[in-house]
Amino acid sequence: MLRNLTATRCVHCLDCFIESELTADHIVPASWYPRSFPKDKPKPHAPSCKGCNSRLGRVERALLVRIGLCLDPSSCDAAGIAEKAMRAVNSSAGVGRKDSEHRRALRQKVLNEIVPRHLISVDSIIPGFGPPAASMPSEQIALGLEKKLVDALGEKLVRGATYLFSRIYIEPGHEIITGFFRPGSNPYLEVLDRFARCMELGPGFRMRRAGDAPEDIACGLFEFVFWNRFDLYSAVTRTKAASGASVGA
Repeated sequence: MLRNLTATRCVHCLDCFIESELTADHIVPASWYPRSFPKDKPKPHAPSCKGCNSRLGRVERALLVRIGLCLDPSSCDAAGIAEKAMRAVNSSAGVGRKDSEHRRALRQKVLNEIVPRHLISVDSIIPGFGPPAASMPSEQIALGLEKKLVDALGEKLVRGATYLFSRIYIEPGHEIITGFFRPGSNPYLEVLDRFARCMELGPGFRMRRAGDAPEDIACGLFEFVFWNRFDLYSAVTRTKAASGASVGA
């Protein structure tokens, strides 16, 4: 029997690949699911080429370590996440010499990124990750998240969620914007609350998308909530050049 060689596109780079060249990319990174997530519950995924899956896997791991180190280990919604982050920088948890050296180097890299509290502006603190009320200013430190990593994560989530909810790809001519909002200042919430489709992945874990407008079904607003603590918002819009071309067509 001849093997099915029908080409399928990667949701990230949009290139076509045969089945053997594709992987199932978890829309929410597989390592980000807390220990409380039911083992028999499927984790949503989208088609991705091996190159994109590998590249984005590095982004996911880098962010998980830094965010996980700032989570409460006793949180039920984030059960096991802080422990994963600690193991990632623990050389004694390594499997073999090379792995141990990698963990030791990552630990040193993270330590070098620590910033004292007095050097941090309030506006730069991610909502939900402020210092504990009972802690003394002299005890407070912070870890930074690189904007390029957050942007890469947002794009991965948006492309995967768009495929999951609507089975469409975000084609060239669109821009994906990702960021955080403080309570009371989120301009996306009204639209999301009224029109979004939601997928609950577990306690404190969900995705929402409001989109599929007739003018451009790829455009939309997104909310990604992780561990009931890390809330990320994204928007897909037409680029100015693409919008101008549409008007003139």
